[in-house]
This record gives sequence, structure tokens and C-alpha cells, in this order.
Amino acid sequence: MKSSIKLWIVAILMVVSGSLWGAPPLASIQRAKAIEEEARWQLPMESGFGLTMTSVEFDSQSNTLEYTYYYSFPMDVPSPESLQERKQATIHLLKANPQSEDYQLCKSGISYRYIYFSEDGDYLFESSISPDDLR
Repeated sequence: MKSSIKLWIVAILMVVSGSLWGAPPLASIQRAKAIEEEARWQLPMESGFGLTMTSVEFDSQSNTLEYTYYYSFPMDVPSPESLQERKQATIHLLKANPQSEDYQLCKSGISYRYIYFSEDGDYLFESSISPDDLR
């Protein structure tokens, strides 16, 4: 009886500790939430290239900063190849600036998701960058 109780305790501790190891540090989560809060006072914001950033949200379930953009001119959905090139360019930009806050947050476990809509509000595409992409 005692050994089965010990096994249950060990199993529970392994599950709890395993789920904690995958989470970003508290300081990174707090900074991501601060980015979301700071953006509220600045949005909508012209981002250049005909894009307007309309929202920044931190999803605490997936530890993801989500940025939403709208194009101010007609835009077609890019090809899968073009989307992959865009993602690789973003990864390259992050890796080229390892001291940047974006790189540091991503390296610590915060993911990024960029969602794009047409000028009419139709969903166009999205791109995500995760800590695994920086390896």
C-alpha cells in the first residue's frame, strides 16, 4: 500500500514538474503582457508597406504574442513558397539581432503569430515563429 502511494506521488510530481519545464520564465511572460498593454495606447499604428497594425494580444495558454495587420491596398493571398520565404526572412532578421527584445523573448519560450487581413477585412494569411525556429 505504501509503495503504491509513493508511486502516485512520484507520478504526480513528474507530471507537474514536466509541465513547468516547458513554460517560459515569469519575467518573459510579464514582458509579453506589458507589450500587449503598451500597444493598446498606440494602436492602430501604421507599420509601413501599406500595413496597419490593429491589435497586439498575448495568449497565455500558448505563450504567444499575436499581432494583427490590415493591408490598405488590394492584396492577394501569397503563394505557400512566398509565405515560407517571408517566415525565413523573419527568422533571419531575429537571428541577426540576438540582443533584440524580440529574439530574447522568443528564445525564452514566447512565440509570435502574425495575422494579415485585406483592406475589406477578409482573412489573407498568417505566419508564426516559435522558439524552435531559432535553433
